[in-house]
Amino acid sequence: MLKTLLGGSAIGLVVALGAYFGLRGDEEIVATPTPEPTAVVTPSETPPPEASVTTEPSATPEPSPTLAEGRAPEPAPIESVDVGLQDGQHVVVIVAGLPNGCTEPHSQEVTREGNVYTVTILNSVPEDDDAICTDIFRTYEIRVSIGDVLEPGETYTVVANDQETTFTAQ
Repeated sequence: MLKTLLGGSAIGLVVALGAYFGLRGDEEIVATPTPEPTAVVTPSETPPPEASVTTEPSATPEPSPTLAEGRAPEPAPIESVDVGLQDGQHVVVIVAGLPNGCTEPHSQEVTREGNVYTVTILNSVPEDDDAICTDIFRTYEIRVSIGDVLEPGETYTVVANDQETTFTAQ
């Protein structure tokens, strides 16, 4: 039926392809399956690391997350800092950047001194300056609850790396 539909050219095509690829006629053609695509996790699918508020230095500081061998901490570029209310709590929403494909979120630390909250956000980068990385800027979001014990009407400042914002507690 195929020969009838194609006017006999299908057999000629198979013979020509076999000759082109060097098949002798006694060899078997084995199809190689196409690999399944792998899932790509974007930073928005990765839950942000949790943060805690430190109001006073503790006697035994909590250990910071360890870095994998060959990686170093680096301050994250900050895209935005906003403060809002969520379930009666003041929440700081920070959008931090990942400048390239080798950069990963690492840690954050929150401290309070008077009416100033300081959030230090670090990324993890390769120690090797010659590492080959994709040149794609990505972002991730960190939400930090700074509590419900703020004095209503009082002005507070949040400093996240090199960005600063002020807000009035409600």
